[in-house]
Amino acid sequence: MSHLLTGTPVPGLGDAVTPVRIRFQARSVSRVDDIVVVGTAPNKTEVAVSIGVRRQPKLVPSEADSVKLIGDFLHVARAKRTLVDSGRWKLALAVVPSCIPAQQLKALAEAAAAAGSWTEFQDRLRRPGGVQAAVRNRLTQVEAIVASLISEPSTQASRETWRLLSALHLIEMRLEGADCTDRTYSVERLRAVTPQRGNDAAHTLFAHLAERVGVYAPSGAVVDISRLHADLQGLGCFAPAHLPSLADAGLGSV
Repeated sequence: MSHLLTGTPVPGLGDAVTPVRIRFQARSVSRVDDIVVVGTAPNKTEVAVSIGVRRQPKLVPSEADSVKLIGDFLHVARAKRTLVDSGRWKLALAVVPSCIPAQQLKALAEAAAAAGSWTEFQDRLRRPGGVQAAVRNRLTQVEAIVASLISEPSTQASRETWRLLSALHLIEMRLEGADCTDRTYSVERLRAVTPQRGNDAAHTLFAHLAERVGVYAPSGAVVDISRLHADLQGLGCFAPAHLPSLADAGLGSV
């Protein structure tokens, strides 16, 4: 929400992409539906990221929640294959930093994206010292989940796993316990839309945004900059910067 309000890049969406709309509980457009963020690239192309939020997923085939999570990501990756392959629709999993399975998944996702193809990914896995044993074992677990979800040969399941991993971005949520770094960054970001760019006002504005999310999320709201400005209107801690309207951006209906 702070990224939307200040027009700053959202992790997973792209550093050159300006966020313009957030959909909460967006099941109608994505099976990965906790949050879908839509933005525009410099060439006016629309880009979206589907974000699944889990604190500490186990990512094993014996756990139903893990199977559903991977299944939802796989469904989006296959149903929107053209968009995913072109980079116009991205996938992200948000977790806490202490989640070891997610850290292993992150290592796999980075290796898959760097490889550029399934065959090169397989070559990287076979290289001595290329991938840690624990990470390779996590790949086996994820491949087993994918294999259980598609009625295709094991080789195809391996390819589909690579395609999914190469499109996946891991987001660490540092918002609780001793590490609230992301909250601090959000408050710093919000200074740009407060009257005197002060920390106190930004802190208060952050609290108001958190309250708004408590309203938006349960109702599956679609929130753009115009709605957010209207909902924050009258707050002494908010001084909106000039931002382009959605009509000017020429966006679709995602």
